Amino acid sequence: MTMGMSVIRKKDEPGGFTLLELAMVLSIAAVMLLCIFPMLRGALSGYSLYTSARLMASDIRCQQQAAVSSEGAFGIYQISFDVDREVYKLKLGIKNLQTVSLPSSVDLVEADFPARELKFSVHGAPLAAGHVYLRDRVTGKEYYVIINPVVGRVRVDTRPPD
Repeated sequence: MTMGMSVIRKKDEPGGFTLLELAMVLSIAAVMLLCIFPMLRGALSGYSLYTSARLMASDIRCQQQAAVSSEGAFGIYQISFDVDREVYKLKLGIKNLQTVSLPSSVDLVEADFPARELKFSVHGAPLAAGHVYLRDRVTGKEYYVIINPVVGRVRVDTRPPD
């Protein structure tokens, strides 16, 4: 008997989905995930590259500020880049303050500084200008962390420095 839009089931009629219906839905969902996964992998690795470049720029700014606030009392603040191991180290003189490892999808291609070390004066200006070149191993996308020689401005860009 029906009342409005609702249907009353008989007691002997089973409810729910059949095993075949559930299997079909799961197989369609699996095919959709297999189609979407390659796109997600590229997007996630691109995001990893972007956040690595931003983190590096933030670490450079932090070392600049530490150099200004200490006024050279503790030594020279610097960052050394190891392109072979895909890491960079935040240092105070010869003391290692922190080692930052890049994600496996990010390639540290080049650090354009003398001896691959970025050093700061007591005023926070870099002693030598340059850039760091990062590349995504999956998509080939590139980011440059560029340090201005005069004022020490740090920026992240997709284009190489002039």
